Amino acid sequence: MTLLSTPAVQLLLFALGCLAIHAARGHAAALARLLTGTALVLVVLLMIAAALDEAHAGLFVGFAGYAVL
Repeated sequence: MTLLSTPAVQLLLFALGCLAIHAARGHAAALARLLTGTALVLVVLLMIAAALDEAHAGLFVGFAGYAVL
C-alpha cells in the first residue's frame, strides 16, 4: 500500500483540491468584475473622444461637408 492510496491522504488531497477550486472561482469572479469595469470605462472614454473629435471637425466644415477654411 503506497502513501497516496491511504484514505486519509486521499481525503486530504480532495479537500485541498476543493479549496483550490473555491479560491480560484473567487479570484476569477473578482477579476471578471475588474475587467468588465475597465472595459466599460474604456468604451465610455472612446465614445467621448470620438464625440469631441466629431464636434471639433464640425467646427471647420461648412454646408455639405465642404471646408470653410
